[in-house]
Amino acid sequence: VTTGTASTMPTVFWSVDDWEDVRVATASSSTWTTGTQSPDLSRDPLWTVVRSCPKRDEITVLTLDSKKDVKVNIRANGAWGTWSVLCYDTASSSRRMLDVAYEQSSGDGLICYFTNSGNKVGYRTVTNGVVSSEAWLTPPSSDDIRWLSLVSKPESDEILLVCMNKDQELRTATWNGAGF
Repeated sequence: VTTGTASTMPTVFWSVDDWEDVRVATASSSTWTTGTQSPDLSRDPLWTVVRSCPKRDEITVLTLDSKKDVKVNIRANGAWGTWSVLCYDTASSSRRMLDVAYEQSSGDGLICYFTNSGNKVGYRTVTNGVVSSEAWLTPPSSDDIRWLSLVSKPESDEILLVCMNKDQELRTATWNGAGF
């Protein structure tokens, strides 16, 4: 569930096994719209992560599918973009190794995901609905990341990245609005 900006109605996103899309329903007064679907993903999404921009009508939707692909779609002003593959090589499709958060001051987004190639965290920014090219953050340990989460600091452009590795050790890195 995401609430977005003051002009965006609360929106629920979900995926169902054997459906190759993400469904969306929006609240309007006291009712919910019928679930509409995103463009076709071509594979079943197993994890769906959604965050809203605090500055404009923009929602970033990430999925991790059954083939370990991370895909992104930006829904701006109520219209879907196209799905793009960010990563073909996560270590697993059963663990949540992806997240997105928005900087609270600028409204820019940060997408992070684990890439099994080189045991790194891939990251990209989202600026006005445009996703940047991939950059990498190398964790201090070569262990596989099993869980990844991003948390925005209120009234700033800082975002905290928290990763848990296979030994259940937590590692953090801070995004300052320009880099880790």
